[in-house]
Amino acid sequence: MAREILAVLGIIAGLAGAGPALAVVPPLQQPAWSQLTTEQKHVLSPLAADWDAMEPYRKKKWLGIAARYPSMGAEEQARIQGNMKDWARLSAEERKAAREKFKTLKKAPPETQQAVKDQWQAYRELPAEEKEKLREAAKARPVPKPGLSKPSGMAGMAGTAGGQIATPLGRPAPPAAVPPLPASQSAAAER
Repeated sequence: MAREILAVLGIIAGLAGAGPALAVVPPLQQPAWSQLTTEQKHVLSPLAADWDAMEPYRKKKWLGIAARYPSMGAEEQARIQGNMKDWARLSAEERKAAREKFKTLKKAPPETQQAVKDQWQAYRELPAEEKEKLREAAKARPVPKPGLSKPSGMAGMAGTAGGQIATPLGRPAPPAAVPPLPASQSAAAER
């Protein structure tokens, strides 16, 4: 009995002297493009060229979208496909800028977020020909570098001079695309 107590005390003393236990977290593994199911490949086809170079946590996000895809309505499926195609066309630098704008918008006041949503809704309601003109005009403009925008970080998103909005590709649309914000919303958006 004394031996058992000494053995237990020895184990406890050994564990106590070992310091804090370090958890080993294996790296997040996600499948390569060749390992995806036919359904996943169909849904994620716009991302095929970039899939194997994509970070595992981004693959996980897209796989989650692919899993929900069958339960989405036709309109939402079309929107998701369009967004993936737009995203796949962006350069790595443009993607980084779009992510930073998204993070900035998430930190913006609710009034600014609502103003951007309203402007996006107005953009969505434009005829296809007008949207195409805006895309072409946006392609002709240089993409602003992160950190070179207004101090608020909201340049090109909402409440900017001329009522510009960010297009789906993260570039500001021409001022004629959406009417300027009313003065009350514009002042709130520029804060």
